[in-house]
Amino acid sequence: MEKKEVANDSNVNSESCLFITENDRFDVKIKYNEQGAKLLVEDIDDDFVSTDATKEIIMTFKYPSQGDYDLISRAYGKAMLTKEFDIKDFMNLELTRMLTLIRKWSLKKPLATDNILQLQPKIVKAAIVGIRKEIKMEGIV
Repeated sequence: MEKKEVANDSNVNSESCLFITENDRFDVKIKYNEQGAKLLVEDIDDDFVSTDATKEIIMTFKYPSQGDYDLISRAYGKAMLTKEFDIKDFMNLELTRMLTLIRKWSLKKPLATDNILQLQPKIVKAAIVGIRKEIKMEGIV
């Protein structure tokens, strides 16, 4: 067996992009307006208009690693290989990705799955859209 000397390898420092850590994160900003009982969310509602009263939620997500991909795909991996996999399954898969990758948010309530699941569906949808814009299908396929 040949012994390789790593100390002189010029690629040693270039490996940082090969590994995803907890520090590899991105933010999704969700802008919304409250109009009485009605909630208008940017990128979700066609009639959303940013005003001085517009509020913002910032959610921070980790980029998916192979381990994250395994966790996400375990929920739906077998179903994805069948013809029975439909749009509802895909939406649940994206929700699973969101729940797996979220690390913090700007809301006062503590970040917990129960609190995420109590959010207005439009806010969750906007978060999923933001994730999709940033990382496309990574963590799913």
